[in-house]
Order: sequence, then structure tokens, then C-alpha cells
Amino acid sequence: MERNFLLLIDADADTASAVMEAAAGTHLDLRFARTSNDAFHLFDGGLDDVTVIVLDVDPGVHGMAVLEALDAWGPAPPVIVISSLEEARLEPVALAHGAQECFGKPVSIERLKTAIAKLARPPKARVCRCDAWGHPCKGCNERSSAVAEREYAFFAEEY
Repeated sequence: MERNFLLLIDADADTASAVMEAAAGTHLDLRFARTSNDAFHLFDGGLDDVTVIVLDVDPGVHGMAVLEALDAWGPAPPVIVISSLEEARLEPVALAHGAQECFGKPVSIERLKTAIAKLARPPKARVCRCDAWGHPCKGCNERSSAVAEREYAFFAEEY
């Protein structure tokens, strides 16, 4: 299936309006998930057709939980985090959890448009979200079996 959807996970009408305006004129169709539960149901169908995710991390949407849960679905599309929390404080946390961009509210349409254009690239834009210990995520081809075999041999020698 061709990747051509922007998935907005947000419960805020103002943010939805800003995202719709920023995505206007792109090749992207919009899908909406109002809650984290709605997002998880969409993820069950796979993320192959999702080009970019715009995620609100405000209370009620459980955005950080969604950001972390993306790991379970394998290499994820790029994520833009939007929040009413102070951008300077949230940005390092969001980036550490796998987001590519982080914006405070009210979000600038131009900044959002630029981020969507930058991140809405061909499938190479997929981001491998293997865990910090190097365990491959579901469906990930980033780590070859040769690397895993070398690591196993190293640990076998130690013990």
C-alpha cells in the first residue's frame, strides 16, 4: 500500500485545524484518532500507509504513551509532537522518546508546514526504533543476524 496518510492523534479542534491548514496542498490525506485507544486500533492495521504522525501529548490523549508504544509496531513513520507544555522543556523528552520535531501551542502553521514537508519523504524516512540495548523492534531489518551471532559469541566466551 502506498504511504500517503498523515495521522493526527489529538483531541484539540484548534490543533486539528492548524494541521489541516499545514497539510493543505500536500499529497497527504488526513486520518484522525481522537484518543490513544483510537490510535492503537489504527496501528493494529499497520503503519505502512502512514507517512507522518502528528501527536498531541496534552493530558487526556496520553501522547507520550503513544510515542513509546510505537516501538511495538516496528519501524515507525516520523513523529511531530505538539503540546501546550513549554516547548523548551518538552522537546528534549519528546526527541529522546523518538519524535523528530516538537512544537508548543499555539503552533505556527509555517513551522508545521515545513516540518511536514521535511518528514513526508519516501519510505526511507522510516525511523527504526530499536531499543537502547540494540534489540530489534518488530519487523526491523536494521540489525543483521551476523551482528547478533557475533554478540552471542562474545557473551558465550565471557561465561
